[in-house]
Amino acid sequence: MEFSKKPVGDSVGFDVEVYHFGSRPGTKLMVTAGIHGGEVTGIHAARCLIDYLIAHEKELVGEVKILPVCNQGGYRRMERTNPYDDLDMNRIFPGKVGSKPTLATAALIYQEAAWPEYLVDLHCCGLYGSNYTLATWMDSEKDRQLAAMLDIPVVIKSGGTAGQLFVESSQKRNIASVIIELAGGQPTGQIDLTAADEAYQALLKLMRQLGMLPGEVDKPQPVFCMPLASVSSPEDGLFLPLVSKGTWVEKGTTVATLNGKDIQTEASCRIMNIGPARYLFRGDYLYVFTVKAE
Repeated sequence: MEFSKKPVGDSVGFDVEVYHFGSRPGTKLMVTAGIHGGEVTGIHAARCLIDYLIAHEKELVGEVKILPVCNQGGYRRMERTNPYDDLDMNRIFPGKVGSKPTLATAALIYQEAAWPEYLVDLHCCGLYGSNYTLATWMDSEKDRQLAAMLDIPVVIKSGGTAGQLFVESSQKRNIASVIIELAGGQPTGQIDLTAADEAYQALLKLMRQLGMLPGEVDKPQPVFCMPLASVSSPEDGLFLPLVSKGTWVEKGTTVATLNGKDIQTEASCRIMNIGPARYLFRGDYLYVFTVKAE
């Protein structure tokens, strides 16, 4: 294992940690986490993978590069953005050398990310969210194949917003690239240990499918779905959820009540994010859902 700290520049005040495993020819996989500093479930999953590979590097065929905390400034504040310049790192790739701290850090990470055949970027979808893979799977067959190898329940279609590491890697470099969104993270910097373990196990299974680690695994069967959609509150009031996140429901299912009135789904869908019982205001989100792709 090679460990290095890549200097970003004098104005930034910290380095990016890079772990590089393996020396035998084979597949090249890169895992990044902490591009949004407070999304710590992904950081924990990346560090679990680092610990595993330290103990099992002799079994590894190919190479793995892991950047567990890409946004050190945001991480130290448990915030999405870097407090030095308040930029969202996952909207500014490929970055710019010698520029503002976040742009300079993004440029360094993008340089490191020129190397792999597969890229998995770990993020968080909030305390009340459920795990999913985000991919431009309708536009890239490589991305679709990678998403299908990850043992995460659903694959959500990405809109392909420019400036994201996985989008830039897929579209400009033709690297198979996805995000895994995990429960936890903002607003409190909370690790969802169950979600982190699911991602960690999914990465190990991916490596076994790619012939990087010994052992056979059953082929994952994620459900490919359309982009996320949300339902907002039409009025102020008391919200009481009746289903759990990650639940598939039929059209017309009552998933919550608002001021004693039923909130029913307009389509058969999977509830991806639903908050706790609370008082809310008009325009606040009630739940987030996705539907299966036809």
